[in-house]
Amino acid sequence: MRTRHDRPAVSDVPPPDAEVLIEQARRHHRRKLRVTTACPLLAIVAGAVIYGATSGDGPPTSAPGSVGRASPGPIATARWQDLVAAGRFPPGAEVTTVIRYGRELVAAGSIFGPGHLTGLGCTDACSPVVWTSTGRGPWREVFAARAPGSIAGERLVAIHGALLLFNSDEGTSLWRSTNGRHWQEVRLPQGMHAMAMSAVASNGLRVVATFSNKFAGGPVTAYGESDTVWTSADGAHWRQGAAPDQPAFASVAATSHGFVAAGTSRTTQNALTWHSTDGSAWSATRVGAPTGGVDEVAADESGFALEWISGITTADAAVQLWHSRSGLAWQRATVDGTLFTTFDGVMAPILSTSDGFVALGSTSTRMWWSRDGRAWTRLRMSAAPPANLEPQGAAPAGSSLLVIEQARRAGAGVPSGATSVWQITLTTSSTRP
Repeated sequence: MRTRHDRPAVSDVPPPDAEVLIEQARRHHRRKLRVTTACPLLAIVAGAVIYGATSGDGPPTSAPGSVGRASPGPIATARWQDLVAAGRFPPGAEVTTVIRYGRELVAAGSIFGPGHLTGLGCTDACSPVVWTSTGRGPWREVFAARAPGSIAGERLVAIHGALLLFNSDEGTSLWRSTNGRHWQEVRLPQGMHAMAMSAVASNGLRVVATFSNKFAGGPVTAYGESDTVWTSADGAHWRQGAAPDQPAFASVAATSHGFVAAGTSRTTQNALTWHSTDGSAWSATRVGAPTGGVDEVAADESGFALEWISGITTADAAVQLWHSRSGLAWQRATVDGTLFTTFDGVMAPILSTSDGFVALGSTSTRMWWSRDGRAWTRLRMSAAPPANLEPQGAAPAGSSLLVIEQARRAGAGVPSGATSVWQITLTTSSTRP
């Protein structure tokens, strides 16, 4: 499950050794794209509670326990459909990202271990690997590169006229494609290439990517004392932005009006969001109490939704959902109009569809929906995947979601470790029955 609390957030913590960094990165990317893409500090969020409050922009209001039951509102149903079930990914594939691009589905991930012959210049440790499908047939491997390390950290994002594939593995590499099948590597500035990409978002005309500075707070200062943010209009030429408060970025979201990044200040430990109209100049806004960190942000043209981790302990942490029309002032949202406890301590990515926001849990039957990020309800499930499948990642596709599912054990005719992609179609009703 995605939490972003993997990096030290105090400036005097020395950097871990290489093995620790690799294991942290593995955990980071597993959580990031496993229900999902992760902020500094912690690992497990258990017994989490989401506190509700009023709607509209303005200062935070209400203490825990003071929220009354909200009026009945719309509900939504999630209908699952297995895409190309007969053409699952090859054994050993770790799929981390999927996107609908034109008329095809494009997925990317890694394959580590001997015996994988791609015929594409990679024989064992392959990262990234790209597969395409029409959604009605098997997945076809179209690109593979030799892995620079041992971390599955691929991310796909579309920009006007091109599809970008980031691979965050011992630094960051980037490939660019105009059709999803033929890829050309982009030469990145050294400041981007040396760091691990933590989040990326595109509004179609411009893309913004944030990068985790694993040396921040340690003796290596070649790349500064904070994470960095870069922006591009074509995916080939990049310019570094400027963000205050020494950020540790966790997530970034985009609308046609600009971008909002979320995370924590390395200097104050405050939960912050950063706002920019062009991806270059950023300003910071504080969210909630001094402790904790913003884990996830999503956006549509009507506003933003935010997931905020308010406790920092190894046992549990309070999780809250917030909303904002502008991304500049935040208020707590309600979940079924009252205090709410996440079932097994996880609520990870928030995604924006054309029919509202969706928050995913650790299983395929635990999801929440909101029309505008203000009031959330539990999603009803229709034709959900078998219980032995667990979501590994998700991406919006119009009014639908694409979800990567992996079998944690054999069952329902699916072998252990098999990976598939499912589509969730949302339907909404105007009133609660």
